[in-house]
Amino acid sequence: MNKITFALITLKEEKNLERCIKSFIDISNSIILLDSFSTGKTIEIAKKYNAQILQNKFKNFGDQWNYLINNSEINTEWVFKIDPDEELTKEFKISLISFIEKNNSFNGFFIDRQLYFLGKKIPVKQKILRIWKKGFCRFSNLEMNEFPIIDGSLGYYRSSILHHDSPTIEHWLNKHNKYSTLEANNILRFDRKKPRNIDNEKIFYKKIFFKIPFKYFFLFLYYLIFKKMIFAGKVGIIWSKLRVEYFRSIEYKIYQYRISKIIINE
Repeated sequence: MNKITFALITLKEEKNLERCIKSFIDISNSIILLDSFSTGKTIEIAKKYNAQILQNKFKNFGDQWNYLINNSEINTEWVFKIDPDEELTKEFKISLISFIEKNNSFNGFFIDRQLYFLGKKIPVKQKILRIWKKGFCRFSNLEMNEFPIIDGSLGYYRSSILHHDSPTIEHWLNKHNKYSTLEANNILRFDRKKPRNIDNEKIFYKKIFFKIPFKYFFLFLYYLIFKKMIFAGKVGIIWSKLRVEYFRSIEYKIYQYRISKIIINE
């Protein structure tokens, strides 16, 4: 018995969307897509698969996911958050429904996500919270790196979906330029006088990170050695260097604000 609604937010995702939907359509009861007024064929593809389509002007990722939760018709017990550049494998789907049914006392589940970069599998696997019971989830109020906050206990489905992140360097640079701006704004708006909570704890630690001497050298070694990116060859080295430059660009944008006194808005 299918019990899951798959939910996505999109902006110009025609290159990824159909592959994503095809990977889960056989186990989904319904699809909800919240779009930020895309041009191109994103909406056309969603209609092809009878998705429930909403549109909302993008403010930030947390706001967009809360809008989806609060304004869509969810008629299943469970919701699965998936990004358009992700894909479910056959192995992932085989036991998912039965696993959820056997572990119904939980209100949410972590899964694993295997990263691909430049079309190649690299040794990065993330534990992410993606499945929750209807009515038990809200999202953190962050511009990016938003995460679901689920009331109740959480389980862990130890199987991986695929993340086709950045098939080209240009795509990676464009995406992470936007992300670094959002990250910088999150840090700039952080108020240390407010009590520590789930929303701002990660920002607090990032502020500490930017004060560490030789941080980028050690960060590169961390990715290369401890994350085993060296075993991915040239692709792993490129990815590690780009990740370091991503954090460096956040620091530079924070400095840009401090000398201009204008919140970055790219």
